[in-house]
Amino acid sequence: MFPYVSIFVDSVYLLLYFFTTFLFPYFHTLLLCD
Repeated sequence: MFPYVSIFVDSVYLLLYFFTTFLFPYFHTLLLCD
């Protein structure tokens, strides 16, 4: 594997982590408020 591929995979994992920890609870509270 090339280093660029591992860097890309790490960035994808960070994005997934960000979405699941921050955006999902945010949308969940929006849905509950409605």
